[in-house]
Amino acid sequence: MSWSKAQTPQILEQFWQNGVVRCPDDNGPLKLKLHKLHGGDYELNAECPVCGKRKEFRRGDDPQRHCVRRWTTDEIHRLDRSTRTQSASPCPVCRAPVERHPMSSLWVIRCFRCGNSDQWHHVYKPD
Repeated sequence: MSWSKAQTPQILEQFWQNGVVRCPDDNGPLKLKLHKLHGGDYELNAECPVCGKRKEFRRGDDPQRHCVRRWTTDEIHRLDRSTRTQSASPCPVCRAPVERHPMSSLWVIRCFRCGNSDQWHHVYKPD
């Protein structure tokens, strides 16, 4: 059994903002497992140990997916500075944590919720 489509936004928003989610039906704490997939997508598995409901969420389930835009160059520079001193900074698009990861000879800044990354910024950076 799964939660309704109307409950999906509440679950996803709680997860990305707090990292902790309560079941919309019985207020029990959900067991959550985030899988960060190659290419920047994610799979979030949520299960309620009280009522037994469970669901797998992907970026396509996110109610904010239609509001996503690419980071501006200024936002990338700010995130680059802030992620050097903090382990995570809020995404300027969706407010989820932005993380910095080593990738070959570069560091990549990525938001797994909205899918933004500075990876292509490095590729297309003008000389």
